[in-house]
Amino acid sequence: QSAPALPDWRGRDLAYLGQLAKSYLLFESDAGLLVVDQHAAQERVLFEKYLEEFSRGVKVQPLLVPLEAELSRSQMETVLKWRDWMKTAGFEIDQRGPATALLRAAPALFYFTQPAFAEFLGYLSEVLGEPEKAAEDIKRNIIATMACKKSIKAHDFVKPQEALRLMEDLRKTKDSYHCPHGRPTLFYLSGGDIARRF
Repeated sequence: QSAPALPDWRGRDLAYLGQLAKSYLLFESDAGLLVVDQHAAQERVLFEKYLEEFSRGVKVQPLLVPLEAELSRSQMETVLKWRDWMKTAGFEIDQRGPATALLRAAPALFYFTQPAFAEFLGYLSEVLGEPEKAAEDIKRNIIATMACKKSIKAHDFVKPQEALRLMEDLRKTKDSYHCPHGRPTLFYLSGGDIARRF
């Protein structure tokens, strides 16, 4: 059974109904129900904002306490090769000892816990290869996709005005239907779909 065609929700009025399981935002739209994956939507919004910042200069937030990541020596070598480029992406990375990387500053859009930073850097050191061989837009996409996945949203509970604000931001994105990894951000059940269940 194929999914029903999704109406363009962006031109519709949305009334916020509430949050389900600290993960899904529910809106009434055209007498139907719009169900939004909060994290996928936030990832899409952050992803596009971050890529946009590249052209103007990434806003950077210094960390009061640097985050650490333990890497293998070969991973560390890769990270050091990328250190200058990562700085243009808003990440200030230092080395302490042969295999400890320190994050001293990060893009202001993101918030990393220590384990998330370690995963982020470990993953990058495996996929990035040689800096001069990769095209600029590919580098940016890889960094943005991973940073959005690993950066933790400050809280899972959203107030109604934050939910509506997220949808306003999502409306302005180039692809409001998918997160940067291609997962759906939302689906719609029409009044008819719901009535058929009864």
